[in-house]
Order: sequence, then C-alpha cells, then structure tokens
Amino acid sequence: MKQNDTTHGRLLVLSLEDSAMDFDIIRERLVGEGYDLEMVRVDSESEFTSHLNRMHFDLVLSDFNLPGFDAFLALRLCMDICPDIPFICISGAIGEETAIELLKLGATDFVMKEKLDRLPYVISRALAEMKEKRARKMAEAELIHSETRFRHISSTISDISYSCLLQPGETYAIDWMTGSVEKVTGFTIDEIKAMKCWGELIIGEDQDRFRQNILDLKPGSASECELRLQHKKGDVIWVHSFAECITVPDTAGDQVLFGAIVDINRRKVAEENLQNSEKKFRNLVENALIGIYTTTSDGAMQFANKAMCEMLEYQSGSELLQTEVSSIYLKPGEREKFVSRIISEKQLFNYEVDLVTKKGNIRNVIINAFIAGKVITGMIMDISARKHAEKELTDKVADLQRFHNLTVGRELTMIELKKEVNDLLKKSGCQEKYKIVGC
Repeated sequence: MKQNDTTHGRLLVLSLEDSAMDFDIIRERLVGEGYDLEMVRVDSESEFTSHLNRMHFDLVLSDFNLPGFDAFLALRLCMDICPDIPFICISGAIGEETAIELLKLGATDFVMKEKLDRLPYVISRALAEMKEKRARKMAEAELIHSETRFRHISSTISDISYSCLLQPGETYAIDWMTGSVEKVTGFTIDEIKAMKCWGELIIGEDQDRFRQNILDLKPGSASECELRLQHKKGDVIWVHSFAECITVPDTAGDQVLFGAIVDINRRKVAEENLQNSEKKFRNLVENALIGIYTTTSDGAMQFANKAMCEMLEYQSGSELLQTEVSSIYLKPGEREKFVSRIISEKQLFNYEVDLVTKKGNIRNVIINAFIAGKVITGMIMDISARKHAEKELTDKVADLQRFHNLTVGRELTMIELKKEVNDLLKKSGCQEKYKIVGC
C-alpha cells in the first residue's frame, strides 16, 4: 500500500476513536508539537476497513475499547490491509499483559491517555522506524533482484568463480564456487566441492602447469594459464584459469586462493581447425606445380613456393627472398609497368612477360595476380615450352608456305610451255605431244 511522503512533516492519520473529545485532545496535542496533520476519525469496524482500503495513511491511532470493536481486531485488519503503517494504541485503561500481547501481534507501541505527553515522541520514533523499515525492505528487494540477476547472468555465461582455503598439509579445498559449473564441466558444484579441489579434473599432461600457476602461488601473487579438463562425459575441454593468492587473517591457514575459470574450448577448437587448414593450404601451395608468390608493391619478395624457385633456378625460397624482384624481369621497366597496372586494375589475368632466371635463362610466363593493400599475390605459369612450340610451328608453316608458293608457280609455268609446244606441233600439222589435264 503506497504511503504519503512524510519527509515534509505532513501526516495523514487515521484515528479509531469513539470519543470526539478525546480525538480533539489528541489532535491538539500533536498540532501543538508542530505536526502538520490531517486526521480522519472513525468509530466502527466498517468505517475503519473502508478508509484503510481507500486512503493512504501514514499512521493509525487506535483506542482500545469501542462498542463491538477493539484494538486487537483493528490491529489484525491493519496488518492485513496495510502492514507497513505504524499502529499505536491509545487507551485510558489497558493492562500491562494486554499491552505486551498487542506488541507481540505487531503493534508499534501503546500510550496511556493520561500520558499523552509521550505521544509525540512515540509517533516520531514510529515514523523513523517505518522509514528505516521501508529503506531496509527496498535494500533487501534490490539485493534479491541483484542476486537473481547475477544467477541468471552466471547461468548464461561460461565463467566460473571460486575461492579455496589453505588446509593443514599445504593443500587447498574449495569453500565457495559459483557460475556455469555444470555447463562447463558436467559436474555439479557439490560434486566438485566433494573433490576438494577442481584440479582433480585436470588431465595428467597439464597437472604440472596447474600446480605451478595455481597451487604454488604465494600470497600477493597472481597467474593465469590455459588448461585441459576432463568433462564428466569424457571429453577434453580447454579452459583459461585466472588465480590470485592473498592473505586473509582469521581464516584457516590465513591464505585464500581466488580464481576464475573461463571456457575457451570453442576458441581452441577453432584455432586448431584453423591451424590444420593453414597447414593443408601451405602444403598445397608448397607442392603446387605452378609458381606461387607474394611480393610488396615496392619490390620485396615475401614468399615463393618450390615450383617458383625451380622455375627461376634458385636453390631455395630463402635465396629467392633475398633477390630484388625487378631483377628477375628481362626488360627494364617491366616490373614498374606490371605494378602500375595491378594497382589500377586490382587484379590481372593472363599477363604475359619474360623473366630471367638466376642462371640467365629466359622464361616466358603468364601471371595471374591480385593486390591487397601493398601485398601482391600471384601465380606464375611457365609457358616457355609452349612459346617454343608455337615458334617452331610458325616457322614450319612459313616454310610450307614458301614451298607451296614455289611449287604452284613452277607448275603453272610448265603447263604454259606444254601448251605452246602443242600449238606449234598443231600448226606444223603434227600430232600434239602433251595431254594437259584440266584444260
């Protein structure tokens, strides 16, 4: 039930009182003490209940005896409807045992009508207690909310936090652990606590690293390392461990390990897969039948595979990496021309150029390459044999053409001569000597 803000001194008071005179006396006494009051008087159970349900009071002042109604019933109603409101019983005749019983049931205090000079003090204390109680409830509610939020967050992340106390015999035992323990390890917190130390989950090969980076820490030191755990299901998982050793007086052994465990298994598996992929790719590149290389745009060789070295007649990649790239181009300025084009076009395909080997031999090559930043990556195919075959073929075609031209010309000349001989024989009355086909 929402209450009025009492920090400004304004009080809304519900008075259960069948005597109008007593009501006026109480109100005047409180006004005289400086209270800014709005007091509502009721004298029956129905009115009392109705006002409690409809209005937001800061205080209830109740007479003990009313016709068909008393302070015990009023207190129960008040506790049911608005339990946080101070309930003060004011009576002209109430025994000590009755007063104590009211206090046990939840009444804030009681004041005798002949001692109303106590009432301002009792009200002031009751309001202060109510304010403190509300603040405490708000703090408790916020604490519960924070704890709930922390539990939810802990259940969704892969971190584990813990502390271990040093035991007799220089061994540690877990005294506190929280987080996604079961999600990471497969074990419950109680199961791991029963092991005394989570190091029981560490595989044999990593036990020395665990001891060096965690168990052997001295007060004031901290460490971190990557370890492998045996999951409850039998799988081996990677974790990153952080630990710090501090001295805490009045604890067993005066030494405490605080630590955190982070699940890095996905990252490690991804790294391992990446390494395997890189290894396969490197093997593929190294053993490719065509030359593969990387250079910088300003002429530094960064990588050359085996086929590239063999093509240019170098003994090893390291030897080729020490060579100025422009020196392997046959024609001066050819390297600069190539770089200018690839910077402009970003990638080149079937770029033909002549290279010179370490031994001075010429290689006709085709380059496919692209540039990223200042790094040029390319593939080179030696087409020297093909170019040589093309030249031989071209030369043979030229020879055949020349022979053809000679042959065809000679054949036409002989036909003309035979025709002239036949014509002369015919004119002299003799029989033609040559039979000319196709004429």
